[in-house]
Amino acid sequence: MVQPMAPASSPVALVAIGIGLLLACATGVSAAETGASGTAGTGEAGEPASLLRIELDGALPDGRGLTVYMHDRSEHGFGDALAVSPRFNRTAHGVDAAGLKRRGDGLRGELRIALRSDGYNPPPGRPATGIYRIDATLRDGRFDGRFDGRFEGGYKVGVDGDEQPVAGAVRGEVSPPAKPGRRMLLDIEMANAAGDEDLTGSVWARRGLLRIGLVDGRVVYAGMRGHGDGSQVNYFEAIVTDVQLQPGQGPLTGSVSVRQTGGDEYAFRFDGTIVGDQAGGTFSKRVNGREAPGGSFRGTFTALAEAPIDDAIYNIELLGAVEGGRQLNIYLPHSGGGGGFGDGVAYSGRWNHMFHDVDASGLVMGEDGHIRGELAVTMNPDAYVPDDGRPVAARYRIDARGAHGFVSGRFGGRFGEEAVEGGVIGRIDAAPARPEPARFNLKLEDGVNEGAPWLRRVYVSFTTTDGEADEGSMSNNKGGWTGRFQNATARFEGDAFRATIRGTVDTSRGPRTGDYRFELRGRAIGHILIGRVETWRNGERTKGDTPFMGAVQPAPTAADAD
Repeated sequence: MVQPMAPASSPVALVAIGIGLLLACATGVSAAETGASGTAGTGEAGEPASLLRIELDGALPDGRGLTVYMHDRSEHGFGDALAVSPRFNRTAHGVDAAGLKRRGDGLRGELRIALRSDGYNPPPGRPATGIYRIDATLRDGRFDGRFDGRFEGGYKVGVDGDEQPVAGAVRGEVSPPAKPGRRMLLDIEMANAAGDEDLTGSVWARRGLLRIGLVDGRVVYAGMRGHGDGSQVNYFEAIVTDVQLQPGQGPLTGSVSVRQTGGDEYAFRFDGTIVGDQAGGTFSKRVNGREAPGGSFRGTFTALAEAPIDDAIYNIELLGAVEGGRQLNIYLPHSGGGGGFGDGVAYSGRWNHMFHDVDASGLVMGEDGHIRGELAVTMNPDAYVPDDGRPVAARYRIDARGAHGFVSGRFGGRFGEEAVEGGVIGRIDAAPARPEPARFNLKLEDGVNEGAPWLRRVYVSFTTTDGEADEGSMSNNKGGWTGRFQNATARFEGDAFRATIRGTVDTSRGPRTGDYRFELRGRAIGHILIGRVETWRNGERTKGDTPFMGAVQPAPTAADAD
């Protein structure tokens, strides 16, 4: 049964109101299991006088750069600081700015950056530190200058010895300290979130993405899943049962507890810092009450629109909606002016690797943000799940509410013949404009010809300008074959999506080699892309009506790449 909202006079509702949550019944267990409050911190030694963003070109031994974020606390010197290098790895690095001084129009002294591993770079167990001597001049709010120094530790690129010299340009800017918006989303990407092993083995399967929604500094939403989009599989999913963080400028400390699908209980404790819209640090963890290896994290803040939007995408998670207690992640478009909800798409990465069709015609949203009605979901099979290869019909009765851009409530229903019920959490975003230039990441589940099902998968990434791309990548995630991307075109007409992708399979462990052309026809739901594929090999049509899924995002800029 769908449980109604707790009345305002109930103890659970009073607790929820007191800690600033949307609904006390979000998971149906207790107010603590929907997330506890977080209040804005001020950091050490008072508020920062300014925020520095400093780019060190070529600071790593392989020539890649580092971007440093620091708070300048005036007479107290530099305070909170962290560094990132997205082209090098996916976590944040520790910064010691005690030897760096800002006097008058100069920035001079020593900066030390300790690289943290994301499981790939630098290799686990091989610590490395960059020691940089900075000499830069401040003019009109911008830094320009040079650095030189050395790189110590286990991370080496093509040289012998204990130290590697580095040198390059310093660029940067000074801005006022960040002021949080009223409604913010904090995404924390955690290396080694899942499991009780260290940073070896299936690193990508143990990544976790913790998402925390904040309204006026209070936690109103919290969810956790594996890091991925429509072209990837979420291997780690969990229900957030408690949040004790203080996500303001300065130190980021506290704990988050989650219950993983399958029943394992995780307790994460964070030790990091927030500088501007960036966060980073390390975390420790306990799994089922026992100490387990922790890891590092990088977080980013995003300011969200203040009010519900006419044309919006509802990203809703049904906790425990799929057999075995697995989550169902749903994307639904919603149009204002009486348009209502449109048909959507769902994923359940712990169940199978396919997208699922969502009929939202029975779902209605009232003027007060109350969302109720029925979702009918066709759970599509992949090559392995379910065993009989047939779709599974699922129906869910939703009773939830959208407020401040987040969704919370309850559901009940059936997954096939199994009765299911649980919590509803989610967020509401404005429907994105079509990006230009655009970055596409697509997975063709049954793209190339012959071989085992997992060998026939095609992962394609490319960036289009005016709908065309002549550079990209084409590969199989299991090493089943090697290929070369040739070119692609991609076009939108409203929400309809069409693409033509050409590439060559050169060597193979099963699938047929040759020149391939893939014709894609589908639709966009926000940034998510789904549809069907027609495959041509060496000029002949070899199969049609196979699935694809993926995502489109704004193409990274040069600043993003550095």
